[in-house]
Amino acid sequence: MRWPLATLLHSESTMFKNLLVLLLGLLCFQSAYSTDYVISTYDAISNHSLVNMGQQMLRCQSIFQTQTHSSNVRIQRIASFSYDGGRRNDHARGMQMQERDIDMFEELSNSTVSRILLEWRRSGFYSDFEVERAFDLHRRLSPHRLKLISTESVESGRGFQYNAGTERFSITEGARFAALRIFDSSPRMRSYGRLRSVPEYTAFDNREIAEQVFPGFNLSSALADRNIARSRFTWSLGLGVVAGKQESALRTLFAQAADLLDLHYNHREFFNFGRMDFITSDDVDVVFYASEKLVPYYQQTLEINPLQRADGLPLYVEKNSKRYYIFHIKGSEFISKYFNLRFHQPLYGNTNGLRNESEIRQFYLQRLTRAYDQIPVDLYTILNIDDFFQSFEPLLVEFLVLHQTNQMTDENFFPLLARFLKLRRSLPDDVFEQTYSDNTRERVLNTLRQIFGEEQFREAGVLYFGMLEFLLRDPVQFLINRTSTSDNREGPQ
Repeated sequence: MRWPLATLLHSESTMFKNLLVLLLGLLCFQSAYSTDYVISTYDAISNHSLVNMGQQMLRCQSIFQTQTHSSNVRIQRIASFSYDGGRRNDHARGMQMQERDIDMFEELSNSTVSRILLEWRRSGFYSDFEVERAFDLHRRLSPHRLKLISTESVESGRGFQYNAGTERFSITEGARFAALRIFDSSPRMRSYGRLRSVPEYTAFDNREIAEQVFPGFNLSSALADRNIARSRFTWSLGLGVVAGKQESALRTLFAQAADLLDLHYNHREFFNFGRMDFITSDDVDVVFYASEKLVPYYQQTLEINPLQRADGLPLYVEKNSKRYYIFHIKGSEFISKYFNLRFHQPLYGNTNGLRNESEIRQFYLQRLTRAYDQIPVDLYTILNIDDFFQSFEPLLVEFLVLHQTNQMTDENFFPLLARFLKLRRSLPDDVFEQTYSDNTRERVLNTLRQIFGEEQFREAGVLYFGMLEFLLRDPVQFLINRTSTSDNREGPQ
């Protein structure tokens, strides 16, 4: 029996209303959270997605308008606890997320980087000239290739909020602040596991940061001298800073970097299943450098040593009479080494904020792995956008029916979620880019109207694209953020 989606959308069941709230959580930004610490992530991602198409549609614009950019900036803020109904809730993480045009990244990144360089100047180790030079280099970097992570303390009772009128986040600046920049110099990058190209800003776009800073340094030669295979993909970590007494701040920043690496280059397989199958096929080179003064700190805190020369001594480069040491680690090792749930949210010793997240993830991992391994390897063959719709709609309807009929149990929820993940894993790199071409636009639009029904097109679209955000981006992480810690055996609430 085929269940019309428009009929399901008008269900009056409490379960369905709860589902609607769950799915639209990522699309609503009116609430304010108050936290001890906030982690902020600014992430340049591909805008070639059905989610992006849906957002355009719901804004009453042409869903196939000409795309001026190939990227959006994803803005995500996570707090160790949230406020529900005006009351502090220590059992739920506060999360706000939005996507904006990539043009917004310059203001966001310059603001964060200015704070980083201010701390550099305060340290007395960097001169005004060195700080200005670092800022000039940052402004030269393509925003399509940038990611920024920051943590800071926030006065309890104030927190951060999203202003719908100005479409801006505001946040109380804290005395404790830590941040890290990521630059992806890969000729073709990955966004949510799929390859993408971006406009070339300068001739330096595909040069690793250390190569840009230190004339004569060549990463490929340095790795070849040590018999390390060079990947097509490279991440440069830099502009790191930890202000205030925060023993775990650096590990928190690296845990978030590992999280992004898993999300974009490993199809979330480590978080979802504890696996590295995808990233190891072309293991990302993760590179950063540190001044001689900071090397012992990195060795102790991160348990990593600089690259070695042929004589066994650490490899270093010199600039302005200072030595800088090069660190290198493969992406799969980076994830396994630094993806630690203890530092996956802004805790800093706040045991109330821990939420037993390790137990919650283990709950999902065991059940989801068992369900996923039972799915045929070749369950989905997706060649184009039509194949996607044909495979996705039955899963979507089944998901809604189970909720409407109060039948969402472990026995049917995890196999269904596993099939969603399998479908996402099977998508070609350009499957959503196809929706912007002339020969598919009318067919896709008609498909959407057939699914929703003409009269309910806009209302159905709200839920449909909320589902896509949930199911095609980061479903298990989203579920874990919404899972109660009162009784983990009950699973998603």
